[in-house]
Amino acid sequence: MKSTSRWASVAAVCVLLSGQGCTESPTAPQPADPPASFAKVKSFTMTELLPPTAWGAAFSYAAAVNDNGKVVGIYAGPPGWESKGWSWQKGEFTDLGTFWPRDINDKGQMVGYSRSAGHVLWDNGVTTPLPGPAVAINKWGHVVGTLTGDRYHAYLWRDGTTTDLGSLHPGSPNFWLDYSEAVGVNDNDQVVAQTGMGAWYDPYRALLWENGTWTELGTAAPGNDGMSRPTGISDNGQVVGLATSAIYHDLPFLWQDGVMTTIGSNPGFHDAEAIDDKGVVAGGCNELAGSAQRNFPCLYYDGGLTELESVASSYATVRDMSPGGKFIVGTSQAYPAHPVVWAR
Repeated sequence: MKSTSRWASVAAVCVLLSGQGCTESPTAPQPADPPASFAKVKSFTMTELLPPTAWGAAFSYAAAVNDNGKVVGIYAGPPGWESKGWSWQKGEFTDLGTFWPRDINDKGQMVGYSRSAGHVLWDNGVTTPLPGPAVAINKWGHVVGTLTGDRYHAYLWRDGTTTDLGSLHPGSPNFWLDYSEAVGVNDNDQVVAQTGMGAWYDPYRALLWENGTWTELGTAAPGNDGMSRPTGISDNGQVVGLATSAIYHDLPFLWQDGVMTTIGSNPGFHDAEAIDDKGVVAGGCNELAGSAQRNFPCLYYDGGLTELESVASSYATVRDMSPGGKFIVGTSQAYPAHPVVWAR
């Protein structure tokens, strides 16, 4: 069904971004046609995060942001310089040395890799060893990551206790079937991950773990064909990512209450990277202007799209959004790459 008017209209998103909440609850939207135009989000202000000149001119990448506006990332030093982790808040960079952060919660706790201590939880300078590479931390300080032994399994670490979350096919002689890789966790300890399907043409499927049980999220293609890979989960259990669509294109999806629905098109909304607790999805859009293609960061909500301000000389890719939707971070593709944050 054509719904060009829904793409052009941003009423639902504007109500949300104005801070007044939404009158329409986020339900699984239907695929929509590419937009004729995009409205920029006026209530978000973009700031470019330029590392201190003393660090030298090199690439810097944003990894995550919390609802207090604290951004973490990695600075890749110029040749002969050591890469370093950093945090940024209210205009000030903090050098984290050889701790390279991956995620941060609202308490300021981080997970990442320390050159001296390995995979760790970082809490105000104190590090606690973790059982494997960590990718996310929730408000309780619970961590998810992936155990890397004979088999790769997602794990959930809570207060010093590690739970091996296993896989959909435990004990399978096929490594890719007895495999799960953690992607994210919400404040209810629901974990999103991906698993292998044992076939090169259908390599990955999105999974949701809750209370000891894995659920395969499937795809949006007929006959459950194709692939799906998750990128984020909200505290309401909504999952976003990329999946094979009904016309066998790989498009952004929204999964909730057992139903996966594609929410994009190409050109249009083509990349979902994060979702907040109100159901707003942050990612990437493109549109054609004659033979040229323009790429830019954008938000999707209930069929409506809005464009985020981008760097004048280039475009920025979205990396993360805080759970409450107050902050979004990404990386400018201008040379050298550097982080950007959108705040409201």
